[in-house]
Amino acid sequence: MNVFIYSFVSNINYNNVKIIKIFENNNNSYSIMNNHISSIKNLNVILFYYFKKVIKINFFNGFYIQKKKNINIICKKYEFL
Repeated sequence: MNVFIYSFVSNINYNNVKIIKIFENNNNSYSIMNNHISSIKNLNVILFYYFKKVIKINFFNGFYIQKKKNINIICKKYEFL
């Protein structure tokens, strides 16, 4: 699965991400993997595994668009936790 992050400051791309866990504004969380269900939702924090590292990113005014094996995240700004 590919993750693309777009913000006002910079853009980041992660390829071959294994498992993605998304946390919403009301502390609900769920995992998404290589499924082909298109969706658009808000998010606060994303956590995923990338080459045996756990990456956790906090988003400000962020939402994601999932289409096939790509997740596009659009936000005002982000920070690594």
